[in-house]
Amino acid sequence: MQTSHLSAQRRQPVNLLYKLRNRETTTPPAAAQVHQTRSLYACLPPTSLVCKVDPPDTHLCRFTPSGEYLVAFGPVARELVLYRHRAPECSFHGELPADWTPPNAASFRSHFQQVFRVTLAHGTEVLAKDFVLTLHDERFLLVVKTTPPQHGETATSGVAAVPVIPEITLMLVNIRDGSVADVYLLEDEFVHTSHNFGIHLWDNLLLVVGVRQQILYVLQVLPSGRFVKVQALGPHCNDDDQLFLDMFEEKERQWQLQQSQAQIERQASQYAAGPGPSSSSASSLSVPRVPTSSSQAANPLQRAALSQPHGPVAQRGRLGQPPFAAPPLALHSIPSQALPSGPAAPGAGALIQGLKHKLLVYLLKKKQQEVSQGNREALKQFHYVFENYVNLLIWKAQFLDRHHLLIALRTQDPDMARNMDVTPHPVFYVVYDTASSTIRKVTDKNDAGMVQAYLRHAPMFHAADVTSQWVRCVTPAVVGLHPPEEQMGLASRQWNGVLPAVRRTLANVPVNAQTLCASPYLDGNLFHFDEKHISAFVRPRMFSDNVLRFVSKQHPDRVKFKIAGDQFAIPPPHRQGIKQIINYHFHPTLPFVMSYLQTFVAGPQICIHTRL
Repeated sequence: MQTSHLSAQRRQPVNLLYKLRNRETTTPPAAAQVHQTRSLYACLPPTSLVCKVDPPDTHLCRFTPSGEYLVAFGPVARELVLYRHRAPECSFHGELPADWTPPNAASFRSHFQQVFRVTLAHGTEVLAKDFVLTLHDERFLLVVKTTPPQHGETATSGVAAVPVIPEITLMLVNIRDGSVADVYLLEDEFVHTSHNFGIHLWDNLLLVVGVRQQILYVLQVLPSGRFVKVQALGPHCNDDDQLFLDMFEEKERQWQLQQSQAQIERQASQYAAGPGPSSSSASSLSVPRVPTSSSQAANPLQRAALSQPHGPVAQRGRLGQPPFAAPPLALHSIPSQALPSGPAAPGAGALIQGLKHKLLVYLLKKKQQEVSQGNREALKQFHYVFENYVNLLIWKAQFLDRHHLLIALRTQDPDMARNMDVTPHPVFYVVYDTASSTIRKVTDKNDAGMVQAYLRHAPMFHAADVTSQWVRCVTPAVVGLHPPEEQMGLASRQWNGVLPAVRRTLANVPVNAQTLCASPYLDGNLFHFDEKHISAFVRPRMFSDNVLRFVSKQHPDRVKFKIAGDQFAIPPPHRQGIKQIINYHFHPTLPFVMSYLQTFVAGPQICIHTRL
């Protein structure tokens, strides 16, 4: 039955009038209306090619999700440039020739009109040329400017293996005139801005991943164009965490003071009862030093006392007394490089708190459940890899909804300071509930259940603008029309095994916000194309001479359109000897494709595929 249905679909004529008539005379389900509209693009492929378009003196970044604007940056990454997309203006008398193009089609200004060009970075500041987000129905643009990163011992806190950027400024720019509505400053931090990696968007909420300080900054953008700090998850997960720590730190200080006073009284009573010592020996009575804070205590167990349950703290997820013998002291004094808590005594460890503490509590409870089920080696395994758990780093995160975060953790690398690449795969995935400040689930990178959830709900992972039905149809190439079980079977055969398929599928999870193009031509449910050379992800690729063919899935025997690799004028001696980067900018709603080639010999070149 399913095969005959697909055959009937493929036998439908490739006729725009036929599809429009079906759209007007039939009533599809509410969830299928957008898909029916997108299927019309199988009859509207780009038919005209315009080569040797004069390139502008800017770096073209990407289209906005609606396709109305094209965002670009200045050549020295200090200027923000915004173009409005428009079609070439022309007229023709009579019947159009087959290969006719407007006379002004080779001009960039005939396709795009500059809206504004403003300078946002000054001095040593530079704009992140691969980062831009749109908010509030494209009323605002979010861009980031940074100062040069510093390496070495320039910062006193944070992960030592991660470089530090003195100032990271988030700027909210009005899309109408380029004016800056508001800014938010992060100091002595490191945030991945390449291709929207370290900043995620969900509706009007921003999630900024600070890798250096291991803090997740949750911000809200108001419709008036203002930043509002909602929460900072890291060393503290609740607003009153610092208050609880200060209260018990004060109790610890008072207890230390009482102990020192009692010791002085005992020494004085022994002096009065015994033979009178000399004045020199009386003046040499040792008075113990009272630490002013728990982090200055020389005994690591005194600092660990802050994490014992006292009243409300036990209800907030603090690690209580374990039902087993305490491990050696060296286990408690492991230094936490991820979450520093101020100056500590030499040889003493820092207090483990916040997200890292909640993760350890969750893993410990899981091991205790395994012990109750008969696995007596579970606790030994936990203590054996305890140091690895402590040294995990928050690497990437995204919103699942307004109250749940998906956090990716990875291990530390000795070469991180020299190569802060975003490609290393995470080790653990953590689902965190911000409403209750609890960890809901922890999975590893080889969990097949995580892949099933991603394949079933891929549009929700990638849809930053949850109110747009058009954006909800955006799916990566790995997600198709088949059920998740069949998709995993196809991926396993493609990548030679289930485990490589799982890792390949989860390579982009957590996902980057607004990095998928909503063009129907890049929809894996509508068209076949070579995933090795092009996909819905907006990112630069290595240039090749291969021909990119787009074939409709309803009519696989017909090539709708193709993008040839020999359309650029590259000198033959330099074709294989220079680095060539190409960007494919697909318009989200129109049959318009712009190929932007960047070389160091011939300069940038632009070719446009459109429909006239």
